Amino acid sequence: FAALEARTAAIRDEALALLRDGSDAIRPYVRQAAGTPTNRWSGLDGNADWSACFLWEYGVHNDAVCARCPETAAALAAVPQSDIPGKAPTAFFSILRPHAHIPAHTGVTNTRAIVHLPLVVPDQCRFRVGGETRAYW
Repeated sequence: FAALEARTAAIRDEALALLRDGSDAIRPYVRQAAGTPTNRWSGLDGNADWSACFLWEYGVHNDAVCARCPETAAALAAVPQSDIPGKAPTAFFSILRPHAHIPAHTGVTNTRAIVHLPLVVPDQCRFRVGGETRAYW
């Protein structure tokens, strides 16, 4: 994914511009259906502690966000993408507020790769995969 990494600075600039401008495309990442039983996501449901701004969501291209983020859209076009109707591709800017925590989880399918490209990472941020925890970057 060298093509993606090579554009990190431009991608970061576009993400920060979305945050600075207060884009209405930024919304809570966790949005459970009404009546969903209490679960590990309940604390984040509808909560801006973990927000996202989608360029692609479950295979649907967000024209408005991609138009505002041309470098990011070009970087995504340069890497392999899964094409799974109703599931992928999915690509988004993930925004985690200070001291917020994302519960351990798995993806919706094992037929795609999840790639994290850290853009702004505070010193105390940690990332855990399985039983291994590391400084994010």
